[in-house]
Amino acid sequence: MAFCRGCAKELHDSAQSCPQCGAVQYPGMSSSPHWSAIVTLILSVLLFLSVLSVDLWDTDSRVGIVLFSMFPISFGIYSLTEEKLRNEKWMSIVGIVVSALSVLCAF
Repeated sequence: MAFCRGCAKELHDSAQSCPQCGAVQYPGMSSSPHWSAIVTLILSVLLFLSVLSVDLWDTDSRVGIVLFSMFPISFGIYSLTEEKLRNEKWMSIVGIVVSALSVLCAF
Protein backbone atom coordinates (compact mmCIF):
# COMPACT_ATOMS: atom_id res chain seq x y z
CA MET A 1 0.00 0.00 0.00
CA ALA A 2 1.08 3.55 -0.71
CA PHE A 3 0.31 6.81 1.04
CA CYS A 4 -1.24 9.96 -0.45
CA ARG A 5 1.10 12.85 -1.17
CA GLY A 6 -1.51 15.36 -0.06
CA CYS A 7 -3.24 13.96 3.01
CA ALA A 8 -1.11 10.90 3.90
CA LYS A 9 -4.10 8.51 3.77
CA GLU A 10 -3.41 4.93 2.75
CA LEU A 11 -4.00 4.24 -0.97
CA HIS A 12 -3.85 1.34 -3.33
CA ASP A 13 -0.54 1.13 -5.22
CA SER A 14 -2.17 1.68 -8.61
CA ALA A 15 -4.28 4.71 -7.57
CA GLN A 16 -3.80 7.71 -9.85
CA SER A 17 -5.40 10.15 -7.40
CA CYS A 18 -6.51 10.17 -3.78
CA PRO A 19 -10.24 9.50 -3.21
CA GLN A 20 -10.12 11.65 -0.05
CA CYS A 21 -8.40 14.85 -1.19
CA GLY A 22 -8.06 14.35 -4.95
CA ALA A 23 -4.27 14.85 -5.02
CA VAL A 24 -2.61 13.39 -8.11
CA GLN A 25 -0.18 10.65 -7.12
CA TYR A 26 1.72 10.32 -10.38
CA PRO A 27 2.09 13.78 -11.95
CA GLY A 28 3.44 12.32 -15.19
CA MET A 29 6.86 13.90 -15.16
CA SER A 30 9.30 12.43 -17.59
CA SER A 31 12.12 10.44 -16.04
CA SER A 32 14.60 11.31 -18.77
CA PRO A 33 15.43 14.82 -19.99
CA HIS A 34 13.39 16.01 -22.92
CA TRP A 35 15.17 16.33 -26.25
CA SER A 36 14.34 20.01 -26.84
CA ALA A 37 15.98 21.13 -23.60
CA ILE A 38 19.12 19.15 -24.41
CA VAL A 39 19.20 20.47 -27.99
CA THR A 40 18.84 24.03 -26.66
CA LEU A 41 21.80 23.64 -24.36
CA ILE A 42 24.04 21.97 -26.96
CA LEU A 43 23.25 24.47 -29.70
CA SER A 44 23.78 27.44 -27.40
CA VAL A 45 27.21 26.14 -26.36
CA LEU A 46 28.13 25.63 -30.02
CA LEU A 47 26.94 29.15 -30.78
CA PHE A 48 29.03 30.59 -27.95
CA LEU A 49 32.12 28.70 -29.14
CA SER A 50 31.59 29.95 -32.68
CA VAL A 51 31.41 33.54 -31.41
CA LEU A 52 34.76 33.05 -29.68
CA SER A 53 36.46 31.57 -32.73
CA VAL A 54 35.14 33.78 -35.53
CA ASP A 55 36.54 37.04 -36.83
CA LEU A 56 33.67 39.28 -35.79
CA TRP A 57 34.49 42.09 -38.17
CA ASP A 58 33.14 40.02 -41.03
CA THR A 59 29.50 40.89 -41.79
CA ASP A 60 28.70 37.42 -43.09
CA SER A 61 29.87 35.87 -39.82
CA ARG A 62 27.63 38.17 -37.82
CA VAL A 63 24.63 37.35 -39.98
CA GLY A 64 25.36 33.64 -39.63
CA ILE A 65 25.60 33.91 -35.86
CA VAL A 66 22.28 35.74 -35.67
CA LEU A 67 20.58 33.21 -37.94
CA PHE A 68 22.07 30.25 -36.05
CA SER A 69 20.96 31.76 -32.74
CA MET A 70 17.34 31.39 -33.81
CA PHE A 71 17.56 27.61 -33.41
CA PRO A 72 18.55 27.37 -29.73
CA ILE A 73 16.28 30.25 -28.80
CA SER A 74 13.28 28.68 -30.56
CA PHE A 75 14.00 25.23 -29.07
CA GLY A 76 14.34 26.85 -25.65
CA ILE A 77 11.03 28.67 -25.94
CA TYR A 78 9.37 25.46 -27.12
CA SER A 79 10.70 23.47 -24.18
CA LEU A 80 9.70 26.20 -21.72
CA THR A 81 6.10 26.00 -22.94
CA GLU A 82 5.92 22.22 -22.41
CA GLU A 83 3.94 21.37 -19.28
CA LYS A 84 5.68 18.09 -18.54
CA LEU A 85 9.18 19.57 -18.48
CA ARG A 86 9.59 20.87 -14.97
CA ASN A 87 13.01 19.43 -14.21
CA GLU A 88 14.51 20.41 -17.55
CA LYS A 89 13.52 24.08 -17.58
CA TRP A 90 16.92 25.12 -16.26
CA MET A 91 18.58 23.75 -19.41
CA SER A 92 16.22 25.78 -21.58
CA ILE A 93 16.76 28.97 -19.60
CA VAL A 94 20.55 28.58 -19.64
CA GLY A 95 20.45 27.87 -23.38
CA ILE A 96 18.36 30.96 -24.13
CA VAL A 97 20.58 33.19 -21.98
CA VAL A 98 23.82 31.86 -23.50
CA SER A 99 22.39 32.29 -27.01
CA ALA A 100 21.32 35.86 -26.30
CA LEU A 101 24.72 36.69 -24.81
CA SER A 102 26.44 35.17 -27.83
CA VAL A 103 24.45 37.39 -30.18
CA LEU A 104 25.26 40.43 -28.05
CA CYS A 105 28.97 39.55 -28.06
CA ALA A 106 28.90 39.32 -31.85
CA PHE A 107 28.01 43.01 -32.10
